Amino acid sequence: MKRFEKVFIAFCLIATSVITVATSKVDDEIDITLYGAASNCSNASITNQVIGVTDNMIVSPDATDFTDLGLPQPTLSIATETTTSGTVNAKTRVCTYSVNTTSGTLHVYSCLDDGNPECMVTFAPQ
Repeated sequence: MKRFEKVFIAFCLIATSVITVATSKVDDEIDITLYGAASNCSNASITNQVIGVTDNMIVSPDATDFTDLGLPQPTLSIATETTTSGTVNAKTRVCTYSVNTTSGTLHVYSCLDDGNPECMVTFAPQ
């Protein structure tokens, strides 16, 4: 073979290797759980939307966290965290977890502000 052919073959092999590595599936893919989220909290900027959650954080839509649904903390372990609390609009908001399985699974956080009923935030697995 001529030198040019050897260089060309080597280039093609390297290019194929790079493309294969670049397009191969990553083993550490992020596992995102989708929920239909609904809130009737007066301070919620999101009232009804599908959200993507991973590692107790909302990752979809971007720049969103659980306070956008009216919950008192930016992170939440849905169905594992039975109570979440914090200050919202200068009141102590305490949200407690329950599950409704009447028609599928519905994760419900019922919230009290200074002991008075304020709102509910629900998560329906998609």
